[in-house]
Amino acid sequence: MKNLCLSIGLVFMAFLAHAQNISQIEYFIDNDPGIGNGTALSFTSSNEVTKSFSFSLNNLSDGFHLLSVRAQDNDGDWSNTTYRVFAKFNNTLGTTPAPENIEKVEYFIDNDPGHDNGTAIPITAGQSLDNLAISFPVNSLSDGFHSLSVRAKNADGHWGNTTYRYFVKFDTAPPVNTPPSPIVYLEYFVDNDPGAGNGTSVPISSTTELNKKMIDVQLNSLSNGIHRLSVRSKNQNGDWNQVNYQEFTVKDNVVAIGNSLDAFCRDNAFNVPFSVSGSFAPTNTFTLQLSDQNGSFSSPTVLGTASGNSSGTISAIIPSGTTVAPGYKMRIISSSPTDDEQPIKLFEVLAICPPPCAANETLVSTADDINGSMTLIEVNGTTGYIQASNKILNGANATYNAGRFIELTEGFEAKSGTVFTVEIGGCD
Repeated sequence: MKNLCLSIGLVFMAFLAHAQNISQIEYFIDNDPGIGNGTALSFTSSNEVTKSFSFSLNNLSDGFHLLSVRAQDNDGDWSNTTYRVFAKFNNTLGTTPAPENIEKVEYFIDNDPGHDNGTAIPITAGQSLDNLAISFPVNSLSDGFHSLSVRAKNADGHWGNTTYRYFVKFDTAPPVNTPPSPIVYLEYFVDNDPGAGNGTSVPISSTTELNKKMIDVQLNSLSNGIHRLSVRSKNQNGDWNQVNYQEFTVKDNVVAIGNSLDAFCRDNAFNVPFSVSGSFAPTNTFTLQLSDQNGSFSSPTVLGTASGNSSGTISAIIPSGTTVAPGYKMRIISSSPTDDEQPIKLFEVLAICPPPCAANETLVSTADDINGSMTLIEVNGTTGYIQASNKILNGANATYNAGRFIELTEGFEAKSGTVFTVEIGGCD
């Protein structure tokens, strides 16, 4: 007797809002044995897993079956169950007949006129038709969505399955460069949607674009736990945009990392400011932790501590053995009360320390020309400025970043093929 098996490849990704590693994957055929009771697959834990596996078909009857797969993260939460239908047939059906030539291809729009009654597509008979181009008139079609269906018939007179694709027809002369309608109203709501126009209004000036709009949200009436903040806007024509939302957590005691570096090198001290809200004991200790390079705090590295119960600054040092990589996270936990569910900050460990933040920069040609390299020139984020009369040459990619202003004076030039970006921001 021959043994039959089926091989399949799947990709699993972490499915929670907070990044977690996948810790268990299981599958089952047809009937669900219950969560945790499927056949386990071996793999290396990660927040994204690509897994190929095989399973025996010997005990399955001929016909259609269901393969189901699900995954669990390291918090114990299970994903939705994903399934695929497959068929098992006897593999001793005899010699597979030689394929017949395709002799006719036809198409139709929307309603099926019946086999052999579609519009014929000229072809050269053969066993395979690749990249067959089809042109068809749409003048008689109404504006909106339609379906294009295609099928083929072989030399024995057998028709293949009908394949279809949706397409849309619109007026071929739409208004040109229609200016966007200004945004005139902005509102938010927490958790339950009260209906368009019934949220809490946010004062704005009429504009076609809203960037980094600050919204004060009242949290006093909310219970501790996870909530959803939703925001939507309406334009001058009365059209609402889609609802944008962000989940957040309400809790009594919060320790938040302030405006600090997003990346730093090993064995050099840097300061991490933090602010607290809630009630902490006078004997409390705040501990700054660094995750592993995958963002997991299962075995965190302590970067520094601060005693007390109020906002402050922790002097931090990244140990010399830490792997240089992005993907790290930082958080500050408390000891009294004990609480490690605190906001995180993304972080990168560098091989080389960044240079000190310059007060200002004056760039002149030819001494400061940027030639074929990727360069960031950054000055103080509050009072710093850059004055530039240099040149950017030979495919260079240059970014100037300052807090006060960036002035391009006579002689400055970014040659063709280069990339030049200015940003208002700067360093500390």
